[in-house]
Amino acid sequence: MENKWVNLKSLLEKIISESRRPDYITHAQNSLDWLLKLEPNATQEMKLAIFAHDMDRCWFEKMTQVENEEFIDYKIRHSHRGADIVSAMMMTLEFPIESIKRVYYLICNHEIGGDREANLVRDADSLSYLENNLPGYYERQGKEATQTKIRFMYDRASGRAKEMVRAINFAPELRELMNETLDLEL
Repeated sequence: MENKWVNLKSLLEKIISESRRPDYITHAQNSLDWLLKLEPNATQEMKLAIFAHDMDRCWFEKMTQVENEEFIDYKIRHSHRGADIVSAMMMTLEFPIESIKRVYYLICNHEIGGDREANLVRDADSLSYLENNLPGYYERQGKEATQTKIRFMYDRASGRAKEMVRAINFAPELRELMNETLDLEL
């Protein structure tokens, strides 16, 4: 069974690496690294879910928020689309149904959490976004959109993850933006 997990991660790594955005693979790996800091004994399902949580963005054009759609509803649509892709891959590779269901649940809930494991996956995504994705997002989207995204990623995080944000080595301009947005002293 261990080989199946390794083979699937290698396949996902190839797909993510060859996607249109080079930061997707660094976010996937960085998210996994954060998960292992949060939970060194993470299950294979947790590790796979966090690594592949944004798979829909590698498979399809990035979704856009539709008019009058709440941001969280947009994020949930994104989560479900990614969960569908990864669980279909797992079914094709004949993973046990329990593992498929668990990975599906964790990816579906990576934006909102739900149980202990889903909360850890959500926290790892938030920490990785703030450490890894924030600079590029700020450059592409500007200050106002970045502040909205910072608030979303930080506010959804657990108290423990919020404390871990302090360990991130932000560039001075981003540290100032984080402090201003969240009324922190990083």
